[in-house]
Formats: sequence, C-alpha cells, structure tokens
Amino acid sequence: MVDDRCTIIIGTERFNFTRDQLESDPGNYFATYFFGEVAEASHGARELVIEKDARLFRLIQAHLRGYEIFPLPDSAIPHYMTKEVAIKNLRHDAQLYCLKRLEEKTKIFELISLNKETGKRQDSPVAKRYKYGTLKVGHPTWSFQDINSDGYHLILNTLKNRDTTRLFVPLPYPEPWVPGFSVTFCWQEITLNEFYVLLVSNDPKEKTRNAAAGHSNSSPQSNWTLSSFFYFAVWIFIFPIIFHALLAPR
Repeated sequence: MVDDRCTIIIGTERFNFTRDQLESDPGNYFATYFFGEVAEASHGARELVIEKDARLFRLIQAHLRGYEIFPLPDSAIPHYMTKEVAIKNLRHDAQLYCLKRLEEKTKIFELISLNKETGKRQDSPVAKRYKYGTLKVGHPTWSFQDINSDGYHLILNTLKNRDTTRLFVPLPYPEPWVPGFSVTFCWQEITLNEFYVLLVSNDPKEKTRNAAAGHSNSSPQSNWTLSSFFYFAVWIFIFPIIFHALLAPR
C-alpha cells in the first residue's frame, strides 16, 4: 500500500497531511510539490520546510482537513497581530500557496466583517434581514452567515463581476432553505465547484397582510360553527316539547 502521508515543518512544529487533504483545495502549491510534476515530487519528497507563522498555518491545516475556520477564534490569532491583520495575512498566504477556496472564503469574510459595524441597525421588526450561504459540492449542508444590507450589495457586486462564477444557476441539492427567507441570487464557482447564495427575509408587511387575510377567512367558519351549535342546542331542547304536545290526548 502506497504511503501518501506528507509533513510540512514550520519551526519545531510538524503538520501532517494525507494526499486527499492536500488535494481538497485543487491546484495548490503543496499538492503540486508532493504529488505534481516537479523535481521534489518525482523524487518522493515527503517533507517540506517553510518559514511561516505556525499559528496561522494551523488555520490552513484546518481548512485542508475540511473544517470551517470562520469566524476566527481569538486563540487562533498570533499575539502580535490584530484580528483584522491576521485575516489579511491569511488571505495573502492563501494567494501565495494558490489555495483558491481559502482565498475566496477569506475575501467574503472580510467583506462581511467590514460591513457588520457600518450597516444600519435592523432591530425593527419591519426591517429586512440578509444571509449569505455557501455549499461545497459533496457536502450535505449549507453554511449561512448573517450580513447587513451593505454586505449584501458588496458580495453581490463582487461575485457577479468575477470571471470564474456563473450567475442564476439552478439551485443545487440540498436547496438553501431558511425559514422566513427567500433566495435572491445563486452562483456557481466554476473552478472551485462551490455554490453561493444570497437570501433576503420575506416582507413583514406581506406576512401581516396574509395573517390578517387568514384571520378574516377563518372568521365566517368560526361564526358558522358557533351558529350551528346554537341551532342544534335549540332544536334538541324544543323537539321533545313539540313531540309530547303532538302525542298528548286531546
């Protein structure tokens, strides 16, 4: 049996991978180094030493193992970086190593984070709410994030102007169903084989009208039921009296 395990060494820390893990983000530098048509791969290299921050690289390892890494926990951020700088550096590393899926997710997360604090408050029950969803082909569930109006439009403009995405594709299975929300846009990332959707909450006013219409429609039925019960009770009470009156001797 062929041993397809590989190790990336950063300082004194060793990061172990399988071939499937390294190839989960297609076309990246590590998969090419170990298994591609380069000198190192042809000689059966199974270790690679790089000079990077080990804590940030743990995020890359988690990504290649199929885990969601956003939003970043404080424990994952090097002590000499702010969270914003750490995300930016992670995106640069993703670009450097051709980790396209990680780069895409990092860019989207930056857009969402940038606009979370600048958008209008949406505490009002009549305000629209927005969600951004992603699905990797072969995974059973969607991943959703809450965004605001500004983030919605930024993501929309970013994805629709990208050469590697197709807009208005049929919804994949499983469909991105969220109670109270409707899908407004769906993209397919051709190179990464991922789907993205934007969702908007259903119109609260329409809900109110539907609820009122439902109440109005149910009222005649309720009235009919009440009236029927009343007439039935009266008939049960009066019928014996009429019956005995007819049978009474004259």
